[in-house]
Amino acid sequence: QAWGVDLTVLISGGEAHLKEYSLVRAGEGLTVDRRKDYRYKSLAYRFTGRRMEPFLVRVPAKGEQELNFHRHNGQEFIHMLEGRLEIRVNEAILVLNPGDSLYFDSSSPHALRGLDGADALFLDVIT
Repeated sequence: QAWGVDLTVLISGGEAHLKEYSLVRAGEGLTVDRRKDYRYKSLAYRFTGRRMEPFLVRVPAKGEQELNFHRHNGQEFIHMLEGRLEIRVNEAILVLNPGDSLYFDSSSPHALRGLDGADALFLDVIT
């Protein structure tokens, strides 16, 4: 954002070009290598001038000792779709189930992991 470069250019090498709407069908989306241990699919990569970044994210199950904390500018909204997700925001430990939502300040250190030996799948919107 500081350099005025659209995220689509950085992750795909091509310019976003849609301005009125961008439809992404089930199973589609642009794979994004954002974190090595999470799988991201960008859901608005063709829309130019985005004010938010919606992703479909799959987080694997892992042990507590494997948690990697991240922080970045902005805010984040998570809506759970499948599995159970543990998210740590600073000192808080929260468990989300399908249908649960969480909104938080993403400049706070946060880490995620799937629970019960299974992946967690959720919609993640980052501003």
